[in-house]
Amino acid sequence: MLADKVYIIGVSPLGASSVSGEVLNLVQEAEIIFGGQRLLDMFPAVTAQKIRVGGDLNQTAAVIKA
Repeated sequence: MLADKVYIIGVSPLGASSVSGEVLNLVQEAEIIFGGQRLLDMFPAVTAQKIRVGGDLNQTAAVIKA
C-alpha cells in the first residue's frame, strides 16, 4: 500500500483514459480519493473511499484531520 504518501494528479475531461498506467495504478491502490464529483465519477470501479471536494474547503480539511 502507499502509506504516508499523498499524490496529486490531474485528469483531463477525457476521464480515466487520459491518465498514464502509472497514475491509474496509484488511483486503484489509493485508500482515499479526494476530488470534485466529476473526477470521482471517472473511476467507478475504484474501491477507495471517495470524498467530494466542493466549495467548502474547511469541511474538506475537517475530513482530512479526522
